[in-house]
Amino acid sequence: MNPLRAFGRAVFDSAHVLRSRHKAGRKARILLAYWRLTFKLVTVAPLLRLRRERFCGFRVESFDYETLHFLFREIFVRSEYWFDSSSDQPLIFDCGANIGMATLFFKWLYPRSVIHCFEPDRPTFEMLRRNVQANHLTDVHPHNVALSDVVGAVEFFVSASRNGSLVMSLDPQRTTAADYKSTIVDGTKLSAFVNGTPVDLVKLDIEGAEGVVLRDLVESGVIRKVKQFVVEYHHHVDHGKAKFGDFLCLLNEAGFDYQIGAVWASPQAREEFQDIMVQAFRSDFSAERL
Repeated sequence: MNPLRAFGRAVFDSAHVLRSRHKAGRKARILLAYWRLTFKLVTVAPLLRLRRERFCGFRVESFDYETLHFLFREIFVRSEYWFDSSSDQPLIFDCGANIGMATLFFKWLYPRSVIHCFEPDRPTFEMLRRNVQANHLTDVHPHNVALSDVVGAVEFFVSASRNGSLVMSLDPQRTTAADYKSTIVDGTKLSAFVNGTPVDLVKLDIEGAEGVVLRDLVESGVIRKVKQFVVEYHHHVDHGKAKFGDFLCLLNEAGFDYQIGAVWASPQAREEFQDIMVQAFRSDFSAERL
């Protein structure tokens, strides 16, 4: 990575941290960790191929330092999964957990939280489990499954050259055409994990499967148990007909309001892939009406 670009982005990101809702002490810890990780990314990491790091009281193992830095920036610095809970022991579903960075962030926010994390890729799941164990996280339950609308064996596409890739998907078009291989993993429905307890947050970052998972929650009726969603929606993942409107309609009809964040490359970038962040919430949620 170009050092000037990396440090310039760090300056911009620092302003974001300072404006965040974290308390002053936590802002300082995030900034110190981020600048240290950025310095190591552009100096030491290319030479030593670093794969382990410490920050904010956690020890983290990763497949490569660049991905670790990216995840720390997205989750801790940009706070894309930050949410407010009325309980100090929220129930959280981390769907698309990868190596567990979001799980660590949720535990940092709410140490008494109960988290179910879902990761289908076996090597990535094993690293997720090691990170949970290394940090002695309690009430964290990893599940080595792909969330879908079917139960049983499903085809899953992963990078052939890079373990822990952030674009592993049930949809082969989400991966790089020349660099993927097909594997068979266990598929299941998220609705099967929702019991009588209200779910404080469902985080969905599952590379194109978010639509079928949301529809499963709606059709099973258990979506009424969910208080909040934070979704990384993969718009035009197949460069076909847009389905984002249908996704928002499902949320709206289930009683959710939402906020949206997105970056559009240019007015000419029609039918191009686009990441869209959706924060969905129901201000009138109460356990009494479930």
